[in-house]
Amino acid sequence: MKENDVFERQIKQMRLSEIEIDEQIQLTKKKVIEAQSKVTTDAEHMKRVLEGQKTLATLENKLDTFVKQTCAINDENHRLRDEIDHYLFERNTFNKAWYGNIATLAKGKK
Repeated sequence: MKENDVFERQIKQMRLSEIEIDEQIQLTKKKVIEAQSKVTTDAEHMKRVLEGQKTLATLENKLDTFVKQTCAINDENHRLRDEIDHYLFERNTFNKAWYGNIATLAKGKK
């Protein structure tokens, strides 16, 4: 009888251990599945890389366009400054001639 009780207790302990091990296995399986769902696949990674390259190309094209526009504006600015300098030089030359003529006329009236 004692031997039977000992075996029954051992069987109960083994069943409890088995249940605990099964629970741990199920918990580990859930963790593995969760980890696998978080990991990106090669196809997803390649898709993200291609999207990044496409975005980079688009941004580089926009930058190139803006650089060309800036250069065109700077070129126009330089041309206008040269034109203004030319007009200022002509005005200065005209003013010298004008005041010289006025001075000559003023001498003649005296």
